[in-house]
Amino acid sequence: MADVYHIQSGLDDGEWAEDGQFENGSFNILVASNNGGTSGFFRFRLDVPKGAEIQSASIGVIDQSSLGIVHGYVQLGYVDDAPQPMTANDLITMDKTATVAWSPIPTGFGIRHWSPDISALIQSVIDRSGWDVSQHVIVLIAWSSGSGFRRVRSYEYDPDDAAILQVEWRIPPPSVDATITTDLVLDATATAARGATEAVIGTDLVLDAAATAGVVEPLATLTADLVLDTAATAHSPAAGFAWVAPPENAEVEDTVQLVTQATDPRVAAIRYRIGDTIIGIAEPE
Repeated sequence: MADVYHIQSGLDDGEWAEDGQFENGSFNILVASNNGGTSGFFRFRLDVPKGAEIQSASIGVIDQSSLGIVHGYVQLGYVDDAPQPMTANDLITMDKTATVAWSPIPTGFGIRHWSPDISALIQSVIDRSGWDVSQHVIVLIAWSSGSGFRRVRSYEYDPDDAAILQVEWRIPPPSVDATITTDLVLDATATAARGATEAVIGTDLVLDAAATAGVVEPLATLTADLVLDTAATAHSPAAGFAWVAPPENAEVEDTVQLVTQATDPRVAAIRYRIGDTIIGIAEPE
């Protein structure tokens, strides 16, 4: 999902300096070396739920005037539901995320310039335990070096020209009761019950050497090869399965070999087809 967020009021953007200077009512916002380093702040309400995965994000600001070279960085306040800052000290003392360099900050009168990707910074905020949908984040564009300056348009200049935050995000797919349509590979430390109940495994299921029993859950349907490595601890059917003879109208599809060092003596499984349905059944030696 791709969202675009706008500044909502004149109190949501402004500038502050390390020496305590603060302004949130000007037509433009300064990023420069002035007053020990002057930086801009931009506050947005995000409709991103906790648990979302941030895929990309960037802040865009319109250049009002500029001079020389300015090297800067982007940072977020590391807080839940960031409040509107009212003093420079509110921003100086605020916990902050890591930074993303913006170097140099580009120029060009009337052009909206987009920052480098800041998805990792936003992810760190929404992963906080206190985050909830429709809370606020505060984005900081800060000066780091250079003798020039950048002035960008604020909400007071024109709400349509104020900063914009673009965020692309998604809700990761669930891991329980999932339908697996490609290879499922468990590494050497995989433990039991990785195949979800009623999961459909559409291609090869491979268990690594240290995989333990019970990876294929009750009611799981295997539609392709099941291969157990030499150290697999068991390959008898999970609870709810039984070794049975094939139905009379079943056609033998192929044989699945279970390795000879597996602990269970039943080492050959035969796969049968009834119409479009493939059924895994086994015979003891």
